[in-house]
Amino acid sequence: MNKLHTTVPPVFLLRKLQRNKSLISCMEVSNYMSRADLLSCNVETREITEYEFKSTINGFRSDKLKVKFTSGHKIPNFFYYVLPISVYDENKHELMRSNAGIMHYLCRVADASYKRIKITTVKEAPKELLNVQDFDTARENIIATLNFRYYSMCEQSLVRDLPLSHRDAYNLAYESSNLKDILK
Repeated sequence: MNKLHTTVPPVFLLRKLQRNKSLISCMEVSNYMSRADLLSCNVETREITEYEFKSTINGFRSDKLKVKFTSGHKIPNFFYYVLPISVYDENKHELMRSNAGIMHYLCRVADASYKRIKITTVKEAPKELLNVQDFDTARENIIATLNFRYYSMCEQSLVRDLPLSHRDAYNLAYESSNLKDILK
């Protein structure tokens, strides 16, 4: 699998989510003894949405065996699998039988521009009402992840005796752009 397929779609979706000022979102968040590829909290509705990116159908199949899908484990209000359109097209019937929402993306390998990626929701995630994760805990996990990333980047710049790169500072600022509104 081309590296572009595994790194660009999560960043693109994160940036798309950040346009909604009622959301706080972050990639690679530890939440309830598992890791979310992308976790988003809506502060107006107090709902949690998790996005899990899979590059193959085997990744999708093995993910269903994880602890987070067994009874008794806390789950988000909404859960989506995000896959390349080629994986979706080849396994459409199996994917649509899943209890999760399904999104697919089309990414031209030759062009890493975020404007050239199209993410489409083909099946809305059903809203979970029972055994749902605590909103405040999920929000605190996102904030803790962003804080850790900030301090790690600052520490690395001190060790290297270099200023924080503009790209690192921009990416962190973009990822946490809604924090000032959320922390009020």
